[in-house]
Amino acid sequence: MIGLLAIAATAAEPVPSAGEAPVRVAVVVSARVGLPTEEPLRWSDDDGDRVAAALTEVGGVAPEDLLRSAGADRAALERALEAARDRVQALNAEGHPTELLFYY
Repeated sequence: MIGLLAIAATAAEPVPSAGEAPVRVAVVVSARVGLPTEEPLRWSDDDGDRVAAALTEVGGVAPEDLLRSAGADRAALERALEAARDRVQALNAEGHPTELLFYY
């Protein structure tokens, strides 16, 4: 998992460009369930939805650059990070600088 985060962070380094604003790619993850001895979180998915909305409404993240994973388990988190890595790499290959935002 840490290796995947490192890959995503490395891929998010901006490509030099002539003053072009970076494209923001965001991963917003929420998980209701923690340890087996803990009660599930009641509002985590709602909180994640609100963060995602704020990022697209005022945070400079285009809806197509937002990856939202609600009720996420480890596999879902890894898929979201892989999708973000792929999006950032594709944007960089086109010459766009990027920023990767991660909210968990």
